[in-house]
Amino acid sequence: MFLMTGVLKALPGPSAVSNWINFRNVSLLLIKGGGTFDGQGPSAWRFNNCHKDPNCRPLPINLKFDSVMNSRIEFVKSVNSNQTHISFHGCKNVNITDVEVLAPAESSNTDGIKMGRSSGIRILNSKISTGDDCVAILSRSSNIEVSNVHCGPGHGISIGSLGKYHGELHVHGVTVTGTYCPLTDQGASSHIQIRDFTYRNTRGTTSSEVAVSFECSKKFPCKNIVMTDVNFVHSKRGLSLKSTCSNVIGRSFGL
Repeated sequence: MFLMTGVLKALPGPSAVSNWINFRNVSLLLIKGGGTFDGQGPSAWRFNNCHKDPNCRPLPINLKFDSVMNSRIEFVKSVNSNQTHISFHGCKNVNITDVEVLAPAESSNTDGIKMGRSSGIRILNSKISTGDDCVAILSRSSNIEVSNVHCGPGHGISIGSLGKYHGELHVHGVTVTGTYCPLTDQGASSHIQIRDFTYRNTRGTTSSEVAVSFECSKKFPCKNIVMTDVNFVHSKRGLSLKSTCSNVIGRSFGL
């Protein structure tokens, strides 16, 4: 058990390490206690030039988990990470409960919780406010549950970007309950197929006229997309919203 109390602060400024705190090859890990991990991001964010330089050295992640199994993270807070706050790679059966992630909207690349090649990840009853994705679900992730998670500011819950790199594997079994628009190449049809995806009891506000947009591949349309009780309203009271979809096979129920 890792009992976290008080505030643990990273050294200010950019760092040569890729991760600030890293757990590897651990089973039955428990992190709890109500403490705060402070990455002191404001001292390093100005050095983040990865959007301009493909050979850049990424800033460190607050909490990185590699090959961690059957574990729990409860009642801790991650503040102002240099980059992603909490990252999972090759992990199985991890519960994240009552966790708070906090960074300002203008902090670039500060994803809340990111995962790849992981399964059985459950994110419950948490609050995630960042300058990038709230939850990012990457290649070869499966059986992911996000429930009662408050996102914002940030880019919401993102799957992918799949298709950007060669050799990426399927994402499946994603469930989002009670809670970005990527750039697309209009001249090409994606070979990534999205299927068996359910949106249930999802609500929120938007400043965009189009609240929901499905733009799927012509060659590999989205299949079995289910929307049940989805309710968005415009952030400016009284303005109406639209939804758009293309190349989608699915159903809708309720509101």
